[in-house]
Amino acid sequence: MASLLLCAFTQSASGQGALDDIQPGEPIKPNERYTHSLFHFTLPLPAGWYLVSKDTEDLRLKRSYEKENNPDAALGEYLRTEIRCLLHIQKHPDGTDPLKDTSILMLASLMVDKKDTYGSPKEFQMGYVGGLGEIFKTEFEILKAPEEVKFGDKDFSQFSVRVLLPGAKIYKKIYDSLGEGYILNIHLTAPSEERLNEADRIIRKLIVSEPGAN
Repeated sequence: MASLLLCAFTQSASGQGALDDIQPGEPIKPNERYTHSLFHFTLPLPAGWYLVSKDTEDLRLKRSYEKENNPDAALGEYLRTEIRCLLHIQKHPDGTDPLKDTSILMLASLMVDKKDTYGSPKEFQMGYVGGLGEIFKTEFEILKAPEEVKFGDKDFSQFSVRVLLPGAKIYKKIYDSLGEGYILNIHLTAPSEERLNEADRIIRKLIVSEPGAN
């Protein structure tokens, strides 16, 4: 499953938005937007939520993404070195515990060896769903199978899952889009379906267009 997440970029990438004056741990101000030039998207951000992290440097450089509570040390190290965190925001300031918080995490990964394997985001997600047991290493239930959606001119696929932890449940919705040698991956995590739907309403404001589109 880890190989599905591998990604490498063949062009310079930079993330530029209105978050330059906000530091991790600070609340997001009204009318803030996050824009990424390589992936051609803009996301209006929810005021009052909190910035966890953003990476606005060249994504070909190895950046650190901490995979919390990962029992597989080798997979954890792989994720830390190969996955680029573009943006991570959360509803509350008291940490990123998915049992308590609602968060949106945007990642980019390179799929050099998978570049020609998948014809659509849905095909990619079907393979992703098949490897969920390796990722979560716990009991889970698929709430909605992969289905195609569109943001602007960009094709995405989405699916929803409920992860069962000892004494608790978390809900996740995952979006994927394929580009020229990369995967844009968006994770929504929440302690309830109601909170998950709240995060989903935010991400559906994503404005995406292909290069050169008006």
